[in-house]
Parts: sequence; structure tokens; C-alpha cells
Amino acid sequence: MTPVEKLREFRDVTASVPRPAPEPHQQQCLLERIGQLEQALAASERREHALRSAHAKLRHAHARQKSLNASLVKSTSWRLTAPLRSAIDACRTLGERLRTAVRRRVASSPKAAAFHRDGFIAPVDLLTPAQCEFILKHYRLDPRRDQRRGRKALGATDRLFNDIATRPALLQLLKTILGDDIILCGARVIHQEPGVVHDWHTDIESAAPHGRFVSVWIGLQNTRKESALSLASRSHRFGKPIQQVISERRLSRRDATNDAVAACAREFDRAATVVQPDMKDGQAIVFDGRLWHGSHNTGYARRSALLLQYASAGTEIAFPDLDKIEEWPFRYSADKASSILVAGKGKERATAPRPAAFSEEPLPIETHLRGGEGYLESRQGWKSYPLFKGSTPILAGMKSHVSVLSPGHCPHPPIATSRRNSSSSWRAKPKS
Repeated sequence: MTPVEKLREFRDVTASVPRPAPEPHQQQCLLERIGQLEQALAASERREHALRSAHAKLRHAHARQKSLNASLVKSTSWRLTAPLRSAIDACRTLGERLRTAVRRRVASSPKAAAFHRDGFIAPVDLLTPAQCEFILKHYRLDPRRDQRRGRKALGATDRLFNDIATRPALLQLLKTILGDDIILCGARVIHQEPGVVHDWHTDIESAAPHGRFVSVWIGLQNTRKESALSLASRSHRFGKPIQQVISERRLSRRDATNDAVAACAREFDRAATVVQPDMKDGQAIVFDGRLWHGSHNTGYARRSALLLQYASAGTEIAFPDLDKIEEWPFRYSADKASSILVAGKGKERATAPRPAAFSEEPLPIETHLRGGEGYLESRQGWKSYPLFKGSTPILAGMKSHVSVLSPGHCPHPPIATSRRNSSSSWRAKPKS
């Protein structure tokens, strides 16, 4: 018996039982209640009918599909392709076993083992000195670099930094730590003057206890042991950022010297220690995002470095409140980190495509079309005629001109023409 039939039977039975006459107001309430129950009963009947109809359609579709499958199995084409299907299944199984074996071998590499044990790998050779110099020049020429301070968005807005962050050798190393699906969630150039101290800290964006973050610190200029990062080994497994430990001990971040941090770290792990790798320009420190670190530039010159921050695809990244970055507990803003997919698959591909231009809004190229005539001499002995000027998808600025130089004149003292400049010139013929 269905629930609807039970409800009807109950209604019929209760209707036949003699009851004392209710009061007028009670009778009105009963009538309203009966109306509500009748409406509910009608709705239940409609739902029951719809379910029966859907069930019948499913039975019909199942029977039809079963008949089609039986016909297919009996067909000649199915029998002839059986060996091919078996070979495909065998290839898929073999491929999965090979991928599993490669992952196990990669995960057991010495660098990955050292990273998981100590929380960092250093030094790692990534760039040449010439490449470091070019990166800094490119950064200084960026007209929007001042607008990006504190945003760590270079990887999502500048093609050159995106290319650096997606170098195959670097991504291959990161895959042994983060897996095949990786996003770039931060990229920033950091300068530190001589004598300046960057207090011990854990990066707020990557301080979550579950991990899945890796930072790559690359020295670009004046990088030495005296100017490189100091790291608290094994601190990525402590479960607390250094800011929390300092706050619980009611200390100031200025009191967190290398010796004090080493003592705190040994309370969590006796094998923990403070390490300052011997670095040079072009070398990198790859460290866990939860690792305690700081720096004190005891060198003689300004040190420049590039910080790249990665995470496993799909990881939620909280953007810190830049006005309260020194406080504990951490404060976060409603802004979103500039994340971009750099390896594998992830939802970040649709939200942040790879940058395709030098700047967010390239300047239009002003073009002046001229023929081979009309280039006249000047009384000053030299005259230039512009051809075009503006930015390109990979250059901040590019221009070209035609110049007319009269005999016996020099436009300027000798200079070295860089590859960034392009020009053409005609020399005027002496008058007869």
C-alpha cells in the first residue's frame, strides 16, 4: 500500500467515527486544515504519477539499449575489432604503470628527499650573469613597475617574467615536489640595501599548515652568502609560522635574531638549525612556503633578487592585508592573488591567461610612411625623418628613423648602438 493510499484509508476511517459537534471557530479551523490536506494529497498524486512515467521511460530506454548492445556484440565489426580493443586496454595499463614508476623514481630523487626533509634546496643553478643583468634592465624599463609593488603580479602581467617562471628545468624540479598541476601565484623583484634587515617571517600567502606551496628565490645582483636568505631548516613541519611563535612568546620581531630563531626551532626539532647558503647571481633557493626565513644584507652593495611563488593547482590562496602585514594573527583582504596555470591542468587556466605583451596596455605605434625621395639636407648638416615609434608585444619601446648627413658633418660623438635601437641613414652626395 502506497503512502497516498494509506492517507486515503485513514481519512475514510476517521470520517466514519462519531464525534461531538465542534465549536464554530474550531469547525472553521478544521475545514481549513482539511483543505490543506487535500491540496497536499493532490500534489502527492501528481508527483507519484510523474515518477511512474519517468520510471516507465527509463525501463523502455534500458530495454532499447540492451537490445542495441546485443546486436553490436553479435556483429562482425565487433568481433573483428576485439584484438584492437584488447591492445588498447593493454597499452593504457602499461602507460599507467610507467607513469606510476616515473613518479616514484622522481619522488625519490635526492633533491626531492632533501626538500621534504629540510624544507629547502640550495643553491640551484638557473640563470647566467648576463641573463640576470638583462632581467634587471627589463624591470627598470617597465613603466608600470611602481604600480605593481606589493602585488607580486609580474608573472601574470609581464611575459619575460612569465617565461622565467616557466623554464622547463625549473618546472621539472617543481613537479617532483608539487605534482604535475602547478600554478604561479606570485612574482616580484626585491631590492635590499646594505645593512638593511628583513625580519624573520613566513610568507602570509603560503603559511597554511597543509603546505602545497613552493617559493623560488633567485639572486640577480650582488648575491653572496652575506646578502642571501637565512633559513630555519625543518621549520616547514612545525605547524606554526614564526610570527605566531614570536607573538606567543610576547617578543618583538626585532628580537628574533638568528640565535633566538635557532633556539626556538630546536624546541620543535633538535636537528633544526639556521642555514645561510653560499649564493651567487643566477642561483636560486627553492624552499617550502611554510619555511621560516629572513635576511640581513651585510654586504657592501644593494642586493636584488626575484621571488617566484608556486602552488599546487586548485589551492586556495589568500591575499594579505598590506596595511597590517606585520600583525599576528594574519589579516587578509578581499583582493585575489594573480594566479596563472604554468603546468598541467587546473581551473586557473580560464581566469588568468598567459601574458602576451610587454605591458597591460601597449602604446600604439606611430607610423610615418615615406617614399625614397623627399629626404632633404639641413643647414645644420644632419636631419632625421621618423618612420615609426611605439611599443611591441615584447619590447617597451622601439623606434626607427631615416637620417640625412651632409658631407663634412658629424651629428654626435661616437656611441655604441645597442640592439634595442634601429635606424637607417642616407648620406647626401657632395654637390659638384
